[in-house]
Amino acid sequence: MLVDRYDALEFAGISDSYLSLAVDSGLAYLITTQSLFGLALLWLFVTLGSPETSTAQVRFVHAVAIFLSLTLLVSFGFLTIKIAALMWFIYGSLNAASGETASIPMQSAGPVAARAFPLSRLREQAV
Repeated sequence: MLVDRYDALEFAGISDSYLSLAVDSGLAYLITTQSLFGLALLWLFVTLGSPETSTAQVRFVHAVAIFLSLTLLVSFGFLTIKIAALMWFIYGSLNAASGETASIPMQSAGPVAARAFPLSRLREQAV
């Protein structure tokens, strides 16, 4: 296995000597490009960073953890937009369904709404 040949520089994400060989292995590629600390941080975010207030959320977190652990054995495909976007969409949908609110409060439109250009004026100018 490629990770067996790694030394401290590869685990720290500093060296790129095995980068061309690591492209076919998800775990080795993630360690080479993000370091072992980055891999641990990603795993902690997936497993501990999600709210688990409903059974659907618990199932989703467990399914993503199993998916990532199996996918990382063969590729780093979960980083592509096709897979990552779908996982974020499901994550957001489950949070919205459980009533989770955003951590950043939304600002009101304030004076911008008062200065909005009325559509009727646009139609008058076009005529």
